[in-house]
Amino acid sequence: PLPNVQALALDCTRDPVMVSAVDIETASGRTITRRPSLLLDPAMPGRSFLYLPEIVQVSAVTVTVQTESEDRPRLKIWLGQAPHPEFLRQALAHLFEARGALDAPDLDLAAAEMELARRLVAQAEERERQ
Repeated sequence: PLPNVQALALDCTRDPVMVSAVDIETASGRTITRRPSLLLDPAMPGRSFLYLPEIVQVSAVTVTVQTESEDRPRLKIWLGQAPHPEFLRQALAHLFEARGALDAPDLDLAAAEMELARRLVAQAEERERQ
């Protein structure tokens, strides 16, 4: 397993791809699923990022993509940590988890995820004041 993963960076070469799902398997056996509907286009500079709700050990990543190309586009994925705290991006990841919990429906988990998001937004506010 790869330790201390906070985010995934994605990029593609050759032809555009649409990322419809990313499944991250952790060393503890948990699966974190993201459905970003993210268009990766090699003509656009930079990487696209998906943040996780917390730092985890990753044992496997499965990405589901679609392309209209006859060729085989190349998808590149990097796993790691941001060089500084990303409170708001982590808050968004917790809100994504809360939305999934509401769909389940698991109101207790949704409330807990929203509280974690609220705390992270407060940390971002505090950091901004410094």
